[in-house]
Amino acid sequence: MGLTILNEITVLWRPVAWSLLALALLSTPLRRLFAPRLQVYSVLFYWLAVATLVAMLSTLESPSAQWWAQPQQIGLVAIGLQLGYIVASHRWLDLEQLRQPGGLAPLVWIGQRVANQRNRWLYYPMFAAVAYYLALRYDRSLLTLLWAAEAFAIYVLSAVLREGQFRVVALLGLGGCLLRLLAIDMAQADLGLRGLVFIGVGLLMLAMNAIYNRFRSRFE
Repeated sequence: MGLTILNEITVLWRPVAWSLLALALLSTPLRRLFAPRLQVYSVLFYWLAVATLVAMLSTLESPSAQWWAQPQQIGLVAIGLQLGYIVASHRWLDLEQLRQPGGLAPLVWIGQRVANQRNRWLYYPMFAAVAYYLALRYDRSLLTLLWAAEAFAIYVLSAVLREGQFRVVALLGLGGCLLRLLAIDMAQADLGLRGLVFIGVGLLMLAMNAIYNRFRSRFE
């Protein structure tokens, strides 16, 4: 299947193909039909999907008017599938089987790491890919606000999953957004745009504070 994707799928659509393959290998019917270590292969293809997404966005241009030939639009499709993979992993990923998948030693090593820290191994690549996508897809004058919105989403996720490290990542990301706001955005000539970014970031900070006060126990 991997060779088929490399030989028959264009570079533009490979992140989508790898994402679909990762989802397929994660499914319970395939795992029962073949072997539990398909879960490990699904994680490897998920990482490959994220890596090829970043590479595709970095190197390909958008010469076509059709959305199916534009890297940024295909990237959005790939991101949606990769988010779907993360959601599916909470339902289909069997952590006990993942710790003992059988097969080669590297597969066992990967399986154990993912099983012990699933959120970190699956979410962090997605956080970085989404931030990179936002940097390429949208105007830089709105980038601070968009990155702050991503930090807010990660902060909410930390409360939902009770993952304290995500909260630290969100706060560090928001701190970086504030520095960018003061160092870059406040120097922009468009006063209205500066006000929009400043107000937007401020509202996100207030929302994060409200969430912390309301769900304090989830962050401890």
